[in-house]
Amino acid sequence: RKFKIINKMGKNQSVTPIPCSLEEFFHYWLVFTKPFHKLGTREIEILSMFLLKRFELSKIIKEDSLVDKYLFSSDVREEIRSKTEFNKNHFHLILTNLRKSGILSSDNIINKRFIPDISEDITSFNLLYQFTIEK
Repeated sequence: RKFKIINKMGKNQSVTPIPCSLEEFFHYWLVFTKPFHKLGTREIEILSMFLLKRFELSKIIKEDSLVDKYLFSSDVREEIRSKTEFNKNHFHLILTNLRKSGILSSDNIINKRFIPDISEDITSFNLLYQFTIEK
């Protein structure tokens, strides 16, 4: 897809609409926030799937702690692993890397900083960066 930068906001600001599916949104979220987590491609692929699944679960389960608990159940992990081409060892290595990087806690809870705050009926999401340019 080609994205056109649209400057509707005035000088020193620009807006770029990015049409995407919900699955693509979570992938883009991690790509655009990469300066903060520094994850590799495989970690982004797996984490974006967990974020999508977490979003789907949060529509059904309203208590965050229960969503977090079920998200890393063996059933959900196997569902996500089967959607990828990673074998079990490689998948577990990626989860270990997510723990080492601070994205996942030792209790398999995703750091809230890396979970986008979106509503159930999301149709758009604005991610704003403010660059402070030092002279």
